[in-house]
Amino acid sequence: MEGSDVWLHQQQAALDWLAAQGERSGFTLLDTSVDAYRQQQLRRENSRQLIQFCSVDYTGMLTVTDPGLFLQRLSQGYGKSRAFGCGLMLIKPGAEA
Repeated sequence: MEGSDVWLHQQQAALDWLAAQGERSGFTLLDTSVDAYRQQQLRRENSRQLIQFCSVDYTGMLTVTDPGLFLQRLSQGYGKSRAFGCGLMLIKPGAEA
């Protein structure tokens, strides 16, 4: 795959992942884009084990479909890499709110 094809594939995979999170978390995506997709690596202290995960930066708008579920999941975070500071979502009211 060419570099631009890899980036397009990463963007689509990241958007699909966020849409699936939304289905389970009380929101749907509207105008959303992927700003950055990074593969992270770190090693725990006193360990030879390498930990790898991806982090993604999104920008866009969403619609809250289930406010109670949305707030619950928002406070818990999203994805498997929460222990590494991932899975956080910064939200603010849109222009229509």
